[in-house]
This record gives sequence, structure tokens and C-alpha cells, in this order.
Amino acid sequence: MKAKKIIISTILFISLGNTSFSNGFYENYRKNYDKIILNTIENKNLDIITYHNTNFINVGVLSREMGLNVSFEKPTVTIKDDKNFIKISVGDVNLIKNDKIHLMYDEPFIRNDRVYVPLRTVCEVLGYTVDYKKTDTGYRTITINTSANNEVIGSDSLLKFDLSPSKRFGIASNQTNEQYISENESPYPNMYVKRYLKDFKTGLSYKLEDSLIGERHIFTKDDKLILFKKTDGGIKYPNLSQMKTEFLVLNPSSMKIIQEKVKIKTAKYDEENDILYYLDEQSNYIKYDLKTLYKTKINKQIYEDIKYVYNVIK
Repeated sequence: MKAKKIIISTILFISLGNTSFSNGFYENYRKNYDKIILNTIENKNLDIITYHNTNFINVGVLSREMGLNVSFEKPTVTIKDDKNFIKISVGDVNLIKNDKIHLMYDEPFIRNDRVYVPLRTVCEVLGYTVDYKKTDTGYRTITINTSANNEVIGSDSLLKFDLSPSKRFGIASNQTNEQYISENESPYPNMYVKRYLKDFKTGLSYKLEDSLIGERHIFTKDDKLILFKKTDGGIKYPNLSQMKTEFLVLNPSSMKIIQEKVKIKTAKYDEENDILYYLDEQSNYIKYDLKTLYKTKINKQIYEDIKYVYNVIK
């Protein structure tokens, strides 16, 4: 049987994940609303900020304004009401409600000694509703209804996962047309993608690095994960020619990086023999055996002679 080859081009934006939590392109915090309505009444006390296009609420205000029992013992926030016991950890996208795991699209963080958690996810697992509306004139309103008592639907059920060969792991992406916006600067004029790795054995999810426009990944036959990303090259608003391509290899079962980030110009993957061929930034042609993790230099002709029958680019 002929080896199946996959080629990865550098002309598209492709993403890179890692085992740490996501690193946004720009560290911008802002307010993405003009008015907050809590149970039909305007509330000016709710401390809500927007980070990476997700609205976050201060847990102390969540407690005071919504009558919830909230405590924080670093790194874990505990939220209680008459029916629910919720645990959230800073830097973790997994919310645990009454022993059931829910995916939050962004991880809680600490800013100015205050803990912020994703507003919509926390409210919805409590049965509340959150509505965001923007008028034609640009006026933005967040409406929270704590008496709705809606049925809770897991966030990850809304995602489509690309499964590993063993079907233990899955990669899913959540794309938005919005950008990271700062108050004084125009955003990079492209969409970005949030990407998640889920372990279906444990039920836990991991948020990987966000990427501009698209994402590319390959699962090997033994469930290793090769992740690709187009980086900004250290330039705040780069154009396509200034972008750099990186890849790394991750072992999802231990969430450990096998291969650290490497800048490359192009790459081909031999799926049948589990070999990645690439041209690095120093113009070296490399044969990388993912079974043995052994690398050897090859000449240009050998690289160019490697054919592929399936193109991973969509």
C-alpha cells in the first residue's frame, strides 16, 4: 500500500496549540456594553469586562448582586445556590457543576486582585439567560434574567470534534467574526479561532492557543497531535509576508509537549510511516520520525521527491 502523504502550506493562516492556557494576540481589557439589565432593572454595579471577545464578571459582584454564595480559595472559585454546587479554577476552561463537567470558552483569570469568570457560561449553568443586543446605532445592552430557570446545555455539545484514531481525543474550533479590539487602535482585520482539545476519557477540555483566521492539526496513528500556526513574527499588525509558521508535537494523554515550537517554511506528512518532513527557517530540510523522535537532515531533492495524495488544506 502506498504511503499517504499530507502537505502543509505556509500561505494560509494555521494555528498552534500548547499545554499552557491561551496566549491572546493583544492583552486588551475593555467594556463591550453601554447598559446592563438585571431582571428588568438597569444595574450599574455589575463589574463586567470584555477580554478576547468574552464578557467576564467579577465573582464578588456576582455574589453581591445575584445573591449567590461565592468563595475563593486560590485557585478555585466555589459558587453555591439552593440547587447547585459549582467549582471553577483560574486558568482552567472546565467548570464542574454537581460533578458534571462543562466547557467554558475562556478561562477565568485574576486582574487587579479580582477574579473574573465567563459571564454567559456561569449564568447559563445556573439556569439564567444572558442576552447581548447591539442596535443599528451601536448601542449595546447585556440583559441577565436569573428567574428563567432554563435547561442547561453543555457548551461542548455545540462544537464539532475531529477525533483522534483511538477516538479518545478530539479537536474543536469556535470561530468568530470579531477581533481583539483595543480602545485606541484598530484591530488586525481578520477573524480568529479559539481551539479546544477534549479528552473524552476524563471529560476534561484544554484551550489551546488562539489563531488568526484558521487552524491546522494532524493526529498521528498513536494519537500524537501535530499543531500548526501562523505567528505574527513579533509584529503587532503584520501582513501575510511577515507571518511565520510554527509547529509543535503534543502528547494529549499526558498533556506534555514532545516537540517544542519550531519555525518552518513548509512541511509534508507521511501518515503511513509517521514521518514529518519540513523546511526550517534556516533552510534545512529535516526528516522527523515521530515514532523514534529522531531527526535527520536530508537534501532538497529528497524533499521535493516526496509526493502526497491528500492535501490537508481545506
